Amino acid sequence: MAPKTVLDKIVVAIRAVQDCKGASRQAVVKYLKAEFACDNATAIKSALKKGVATGKLTQQGQSFRVA
Repeated sequence: MAPKTVLDKIVVAIRAVQDCKGASRQAVVKYLKAEFACDNATAIKSALKKGVATGKLTQQGQSFRVA
C-alpha cells in the first residue's frame, strides 16, 4: 500500500536511508523526489514539523528519526 500523506512518505524515506543517526532533511527531500516525485518544499517542511510535534518523528539538529 502506497503512503498517502507527505508525512507517511517521509517516514518511508527515513526508514529507507537506514542511517543510525537518522536521515538529514536533504536526504529526505532527495528520496521523495526520486521515489514519489514529491518536491513541494513547503509541504515537506510542514510535514516534518507536524511529525516532530505529534511525536512520530524525533529531530536532532537537521536529522530526523522515526520515533
